[in-house]
Amino acid sequence: PSLWRIDADHDVMVHQHAITLTAGCLNCHGDPVRSPRGDGKDGLGFRMENWQVGQVHGAFEVRTPMAPVRAAARANAAKVALPAAGIAALGMLALFLLLRSTVVRPIGRAVATLQAAKGHLGVRLDDTRHDELGELGRSYNQFLVEVQQMVGGVARHADGVLAASTELDTTARSQSENAAGTTTQAAHCAAIATRMSTNSTEVGRSTAALQA
Repeated sequence: PSLWRIDADHDVMVHQHAITLTAGCLNCHGDPVRSPRGDGKDGLGFRMENWQVGQVHGAFEVRTPMAPVRAAARANAAKVALPAAGIAALGMLALFLLLRSTVVRPIGRAVATLQAAKGHLGVRLDDTRHDELGELGRSYNQFLVEVQQMVGGVARHADGVLAASTELDTTARSQSENAAGTTTQAAHCAAIATRMSTNSTEVGRSTAALQA
């Protein structure tokens, strides 16, 4: 097992690690019977403890001053921050140019097209794009097609109404002329009847004079 901690009083990082015996450790700390010198002592003359593999005996400690670590961290952060800021700035510029070319300019062209149309139904937006702007262009163009069809239907009905109105006007004029002719004939007949009545009166007077 290991232990890491910060000694704030001395501004150091402390690393402590327990020492677990391995087979190599037993050459000095193992069974005295196996002493390389044959007297129960290790090669340096210390008595062997008859320890076993896996036992924990002691620990080692490493103390690292924090001031150099912090200075190195700040230096590395400065080295990393400047390129990172440059990369971020380039990324923002690339994003701006991308949005300008793919969104802002197409929207500007669409607005200019609609402003120049001034009610002309033959104007169409760009519907070749495979994004939301293309979908907008396709929907708007389909809307104009439907409006054109509706206006065409209204125009055809208006032409029919105009033709019917012209025919009614012609019929009315014809009937008016016929009525005028009938009135003239009636007046002529009335004049003839008046003359016949006058002649009849004169004949009656002549007959009465002859009888007298």
